[in-house]
Amino acid sequence: MENNDLLDTKWIDNFEKIDSSYNMFYLDDVIYIKVTCIYINKKNEINKIQQENRLLNIPNCLSREEFISIFKKYSKKTYSIFSILKYNFDVDPTDINSFLKNKTDNSKFINKINHLNDITWNKTISMFQDINELFLFFREKNNTSNNTTKKIYIRNKNIGR
Repeated sequence: MENNDLLDTKWIDNFEKIDSSYNMFYLDDVIYIKVTCIYINKKNEINKIQQENRLLNIPNCLSREEFISIFKKYSKKTYSIFSILKYNFDVDPTDINSFLKNKTDNSKFINKINHLNDITWNKTISMFQDINELFLFFREKNNTSNNTTKKIYIRNKNIGR
C-alpha cells in the first residue's frame, strides 16, 4: 500500500482539537446543585443564610427523599417553610450569544415548587453548572397562639366534710 492510498486523518485531529475548546459550552447533565436556606425573622429581615453544594443521586433530579433529608437538616423549631424556588439556567448553547447581548430576564429560570415531588433540572451548559440552585425560605413562627395551658383543679365535694 502506498502513502497516497492512506486516508489523511489530520483534519479529524484538527477538528477534535478545535471542538475540545468548546466543550464547556455543550449541554450537560446537572449532577450537583447549590442549596440555599434563607431564614427570615418576624420583621421580614434576613436573619441567616446557609448554603451547601449537594451532589444529586440521579443526574438532573433531586428525589423527594433527598429533598426531605435536606429539609430535615435545615428546618428549625422556631421557623416554618413558606417558599421553595428552583433556579435552572437552561439556555441552549445556540442562544447564549443572544442571551448575553439582549440581557434576557433571568426570572424565566426561576420556578416555584408547589408540590413535594421529585424536583428536576434541565441540562445546563457545562460552564454554568454551578448556578443551578434550590432555595428554601423559612419564616420565623409567631409565638402568639390561642392555645394556653391552664391548671384545672377538681375538687370532690365529699372530701373535707
